[in-house]
Amino acid sequence: VQLRATMTSTRDRLESLVCELKVAAPSGSAEALLSRNVPVRTRTLAWLDALERESQLERVHMHRAMTLAARLGDVEGVLLVSWRMVRHGMRPNRSQANHILLACARAGDLRTAEYCYQWMLSWSLKPNRTSHCCLVTTAVACHSIAGTERWVRKLQTNGIIPPSGWLRQLLSVLHRPVSKLLQNASPEEGQLLTQFEEAWLLWLLELAIPMDSSSLRLVLSQVAHQMWQYRVEPSPTIKEYLAQCVLRSRQEIVASCHFNLTANPARSESAPTNNNVTTQQPTRRRASPSPEGRARCW
Repeated sequence: VQLRATMTSTRDRLESLVCELKVAAPSGSAEALLSRNVPVRTRTLAWLDALERESQLERVHMHRAMTLAARLGDVEGVLLVSWRMVRHGMRPNRSQANHILLACARAGDLRTAEYCYQWMLSWSLKPNRTSHCCLVTTAVACHSIAGTERWVRKLQTNGIIPPSGWLRQLLSVLHRPVSKLLQNASPEEGQLLTQFEEAWLLWLLELAIPMDSSSLRLVLSQVAHQMWQYRVEPSPTIKEYLAQCVLRSRQEIVASCHFNLTANPARSESAPTNNNVTTQQPTRRRASPSPEGRARCW
């Protein structure tokens, strides 16, 4: 009951911050994305047309065009290539559907991503971990609170284990547009954007998304510094994670120092007191550290 009440309060706070952010800082990323993708899409479709006229168009060319469109976040381009594959009698597969979902995740198009998910089920294509993670990423990219909760629950219900560093990826998706807005933001707007990221981080943690070591380092180096810069008080949950991150860093530093002392022991021989006599000290080879030690030092 307490967790449900906390999640409800966090969700209400996040919804209000999303509304304030849309009013205070209108985003022009959609127009920039469109102006970048249209020339590339035109050249790609012209290349496919040339291959089709020469009767050399194969599935590998379609796959290459879909990969390029998915990396750019060109949802319309990847759908056009997908429709061309169906028109040429090429049966859709899961890789093709995941390319569409990846493009939707880059563009933040949750409606098309959910339509593609239903399309996969209709073609008897079982969604895998990449499919579900792309849907969660799409919901986070378009700041859909209900969509994020729905697809995280779907992923957990299916027993899918998310990849390592997944929380770091979701926080990076949130931070890309925020970092651009912070460059020309006033102190009040910077505080609002920081509260927005902090509320999203708390919401993702309450949805039981695991916090691994790489995500902890990102929270300590980026989120905590930004909260200190704009004087935003972190919640008790985030304070606990920050304390864990600091303690883990301290343990790693102590272990590294202990390893350096054991790998390079101090010389027990004292230096000669007579300046006229020069005694050559025996050379000692440095002990080769173990793979665990090298990983710890790195």
